[in-house]
Amino acid sequence: VWTYNCKDMVSTPKVSTGVMKDLSESGLTSLCDKRSTAFLPIALEMQRNRLKLNRGWHTKLAGILAEERFKVHSELTELLSKDINVKSSPQVQHVIYDILRLPVKKKRGTGNVTTEENTLKELRAEFPDCDVLTLILKERHLRTKESNYINVKFDSDEHLSYMVNIAGTKTGRWAFSKSPKWRGSSPQTVPRVMRLMYEPPQGSVFWSRDLSQAEVRVVAWLADCKFLLDVFANSKYKIHKLIGGKIFRKEPCEIESDTLEYDTAKSVVHAYDYMMRYKRLAVEANISNDFAKEVLTNYGALVPEIDNWHKSIKETVIKTGRLVTPMGRVRVAFKSCSVLTHTGQLPDEYWRDLVSHIPQSTVPDVLNEGMLKCWNELPWARWHQQGHDSYLASGEPGRTREFFTRSEEYARVPFIIRGQECIIPSEFKWGYNWGAMLGYKIGEDTSREAWQHRCDTEVDRKGRSVFDVSRIKEGLYSLF
Repeated sequence: VWTYNCKDMVSTPKVSTGVMKDLSESGLTSLCDKRSTAFLPIALEMQRNRLKLNRGWHTKLAGILAEERFKVHSELTELLSKDINVKSSPQVQHVIYDILRLPVKKKRGTGNVTTEENTLKELRAEFPDCDVLTLILKERHLRTKESNYINVKFDSDEHLSYMVNIAGTKTGRWAFSKSPKWRGSSPQTVPRVMRLMYEPPQGSVFWSRDLSQAEVRVVAWLADCKFLLDVFANSKYKIHKLIGGKIFRKEPCEIESDTLEYDTAKSVVHAYDYMMRYKRLAVEANISNDFAKEVLTNYGALVPEIDNWHKSIKETVIKTGRLVTPMGRVRVAFKSCSVLTHTGQLPDEYWRDLVSHIPQSTVPDVLNEGMLKCWNELPWARWHQQGHDSYLASGEPGRTREFFTRSEEYARVPFIIRGQECIIPSEFKWGYNWGAMLGYKIGEDTSREAWQHRCDTEVDRKGRSVFDVSRIKEGLYSLF
């Protein structure tokens, strides 16, 4: 009781007093109020509003998942000529290490043999043609989706509840978790295909605004990267479509958003920006080690300035012991300074963490500033979720154009990098289902019937609408 309850009640006020004193002495109290405390009312409103479950879609997705899981399990059973439980470590170890004779992986800390998720993904990156390994990962992936998104404990009025922590990370990113009553889950981690389970409040429509290619834009400005800056200034395609086209030898227009090809390209850009090694990229992007090494090398040749930016981050921390973002947020690098003092070296893991800090901190600060203006000026809008570079709100369908116009204006938050004013552009979508949001066309009919018509008639390159079952099934495996 003392450890889990009373200790918090005693320690938190003591710690908060010390933190407030440190902020005051550092001249950062006003910055803390501006970047953190000011958002408490919005966070609390998100907790109150929650997300409304669409029971019909919940049931349908549960059925599709069960069907896919049965199909994958049957394929695995046929390949092995026996039935196994893919969640059983001893059974999977026997298959992977005894039957397939793949290299035995052990935990670094304990030296125990392991078949945890990342271990199997590392093996898949080494042996991409091993069908048994792929099927084990697929079934585990589907079962995780069931437990995390289908078998969630919803509130009695069929809403997903959650708790918002506006100061849960060192970058200033918000963190969502289960509600204080241990119901619900984080709406930040719901995959796009599983968002089909959620709909706006009765008589309302969802609105979302998303900062476009936000982190990679910040990296481009910080590094003064000619290739990226030229793409953002002159190309009609997103950077991830261009890189996807180069990776898969296709035209950029053939790389569709929210597909495996698009997500892979996005992972490559993210990996190089933040000094990720090719083996880690292979695990993250579901590609082989050889392919990961090739695409990372090819992308690096396009953006040589980013390497220099990486070095400048290290030099700044060595010289000053801190980083300051364009939005004024200050990070004192205590751990890095400690390691530098004792060893004279900055380990790569610390360096990578520092490199990612400014882009990953700047983007949510920009988003939140625009969101706060909306919250103050548009009291008729309801707020549901914040996703680092995007937010989800709802309101009367007839006010869609007004929310579009005002939110676009407020989202244009300027900041200075290398003496130049920078503004991240944003995109707006609307819809009567969180998993089927549509790009807004100024002045269009925003009734449910008009939305349904667009959902049914707008198709991808394979001729599938957003509600097509084959498209939904494909979405279940995104970067598994």
